[in-house]
Amino acid sequence: PALLACTERLSWLLSQGTFCCDTAIVYPVADAEADAEHGALAVQTAFSAGQTLYREGIDFDFLDFESIVSSRLLTSPSRLAAGDARYRAVVLPDMRAVRYEMLEKLVLFAESGGIVVVLGDLPKYSDRLGRGMELMTRRLARRAIFARPETLPEVLHAQFTVDFFAP
Repeated sequence: PALLACTERLSWLLSQGTFCCDTAIVYPVADAEADAEHGALAVQTAFSAGQTLYREGIDFDFLDFESIVSSRLLTSPSRLAAGDARYRAVVLPDMRAVRYEMLEKLVLFAESGGIVVVLGDLPKYSDRLGRGMELMTRRLARRAIFARPETLPEVLHAQFTVDFFAP
């Protein structure tokens, strides 16, 4: 009974407030749809980044493009609000192909002070190739931070103090 009561209290406590997670890693669905071989590399990059953050005790979520497209931009301080969750940084895992609307949202997030970390190269292809893609990637390149999965914790620590750290 004491363990159950403790679990009930902890469950209640954890269900209160707004979920804040420092980092979101884009799950590379569009890249896998566009090119299975490179898509597999992007998935591997995403999971490698996740494993690195997990080992360092840094909280993160994987987000799909639909969650990012439907997200809201918050200012002061800059956050990406996907549903009830809030993120300071979004990691783009070496994706050649992305949904254009997601790229637009990431550019707006970066331009409003949000942190976008690109692991590898910027995307080259989208579902709107030739209609603003090059401009969007140039805009993102001006604001993005380029890194490798193994250096991601240091890059994030240099940008902000994490909300949650589990040593």
